[in-house]
Amino acid sequence: MRLTDVVREALLIMALTGCAKNDGIVFQADKAFRRDGWLVFAVYAPSAGTYAGKVMYAKGAHGPVDVAVNGVTVAAETAINGSLNAGINTISLKDSDARVTALVLQGVVPASRGATVGYRQYEAELAIATNAEVLPDSRAYRECASEASGRSAVRLVNTGDYVEMSAEAAFNALTLRYCIPDAEDGGGIDASLGLYINDERRDVRLTSKYTWVYGAFPWTNAPDESGHHFFDDIHVLLPQTLPAGTRLRLQKDAADTAAYYLIDLVELEEVAPPAQQPANALSITDYGAIVNDNEDDKLALLRCVQAAGKAGKEVWIPAGEFNFNGAAIEITVPDTVIRGAGMWHSVLRGLGAGFKISAHNVSFYDFGIIGEETRRDDNFGLIGFAPSFFSNTLIQNVWMEHVKVGVWANHADALYVAGCRIRNTFADGVNLCGGTSNSMIEQCAIRNTGDDALALWSSSNYDRPDRANTIRHNTAGLQWLANNIAVYGGVDNVITDNVLHDTVCFGAGVNISTNFTPYAFDGTLTIARNTLQRCGGRNYDAGVDYGAIWVRCPEHIDATIVIQGNEVSDATYYGLSIEGGHRVHEVCVENNRFESRSQGIDIGAGISGTMTMKDTVFSGALLNRSETTFTIAGR
Repeated sequence: MRLTDVVREALLIMALTGCAKNDGIVFQADKAFRRDGWLVFAVYAPSAGTYAGKVMYAKGAHGPVDVAVNGVTVAAETAINGSLNAGINTISLKDSDARVTALVLQGVVPASRGATVGYRQYEAELAIATNAEVLPDSRAYRECASEASGRSAVRLVNTGDYVEMSAEAAFNALTLRYCIPDAEDGGGIDASLGLYINDERRDVRLTSKYTWVYGAFPWTNAPDESGHHFFDDIHVLLPQTLPAGTRLRLQKDAADTAAYYLIDLVELEEVAPPAQQPANALSITDYGAIVNDNEDDKLALLRCVQAAGKAGKEVWIPAGEFNFNGAAIEITVPDTVIRGAGMWHSVLRGLGAGFKISAHNVSFYDFGIIGEETRRDDNFGLIGFAPSFFSNTLIQNVWMEHVKVGVWANHADALYVAGCRIRNTFADGVNLCGGTSNSMIEQCAIRNTGDDALALWSSSNYDRPDRANTIRHNTAGLQWLANNIAVYGGVDNVITDNVLHDTVCFGAGVNISTNFTPYAFDGTLTIARNTLQRCGGRNYDAGVDYGAIWVRCPEHIDATIVIQGNEVSDATYYGLSIEGGHRVHEVCVENNRFESRSQGIDIGAGISGTMTMKDTVFSGALLNRSETTFTIAGR
């Protein structure tokens, strides 16, 4: 790939990141993530290879800029390692003097909304064939279907029950979202299931160790009639690539001893071979780590970090599994880069397989973190990444699973998370907390979190509010508690171009709230161009229903809230709801569609303030129970 043809004329770009132009896809500089003088663009490549492109300059600017691909710096106007990887890449341009207006690439095709991912997802209830029970749609708390994608799944009970699908593209890896019963006394069971590929069976080993909670928040593992949190994932890397048209069948045979199997999703993808160790990297295996030996590799990794810092090199995690016990790994060396062979290939496992970041300019690329969390304990528990009071942390293409939280940032600045998969956590997926500012989360796929999938919590326990953060182009769904995206206070934050689906309970697709004693909202909060499917939930303790987009004001909200260009379909209760009994200064609702199972828009009692509406359509009624104090214009 060459970044050539310096253009000195100003470029008028009509849309956001990913705007199509006749000479490629335009990525605007003013929409890029800014990190220590670099513009960072998340770029999806449908396959590995070379992609032609060019840098666009402001009028009067000239000369090359430094370029980095996936964190590796190369000179401008030369080949950039020959290719991009399949999937999410980052292309960074050094732009300390603000010369660059855009990057233009040919052949990349990002999704207009949501995360652009390399796998194809198959809903079990829509498979080509099954002889088993298809669970009907349910939105009822603690019913299995309510926690399934699309609110339905296939239940295999009898020997010979199956669900079958046909691959639409070549693949060599499979992710299965499933549920099997808990043990009678809790703690989970293990069971096999038959995976037939073109009629040849192989065993898939499933477990319920990481699922099933009971009672009231924060729950227990002691079984009773209140069980929920049903589903988990298993990942299978196959020994060969199989072509499009391959038939896959999941079947309960006589050897498969679980009382039932719920099959929700199958994801198929073609995973690239493991990457090779870069020339400028030191491997953790040279400092005592041993692949697949189940022994603690923490000290080996820390020794490698220290040595790499002194030598000015990266830290390399080769393909294989490495075990980490005890506390999380603390990174104290500035400018550390930790890189793996791919999120399917380099895997950190164990109760301590997470990172506390205590240094500036730390970057992580291309590996997996698989924890061992089986319950929620807010005083303990593994966090995948915890940057606190430091700047310029980058986390790219990391798979996080079975941890308490994927990423929790306190008072961080310029945190960038891109291309990650965060699944099956006991609390948040990503929480930007305590004054975290100038940060961005994009192109991440987040599923089945035990609290908000993505949160901005401007906690008043810190000395500043969250400010100028962006959450864009992510896909988040099936939160088994709370919201797909939540914003608790803060200044000038932006939520755009996400796909949010299947809120289970006690939350909304997007929640704007003064809960949890945040700094007051200020400036403008933008909620724009998001797609929300089957969102909104019920607080079963209080008996209150929430909208797909839900504004809650137990304290005043004096910011301007812009709700623009959102598509809400099959909302469980309301398309938009505002409640809480205090003032909401200004809500601008423009060019939205709210389609719901109940009212289109619901305004609770005791609200004051104004809402302007323009070019917005909704099913059902608009109910304003605060007509004397809350004004709606433009209806």
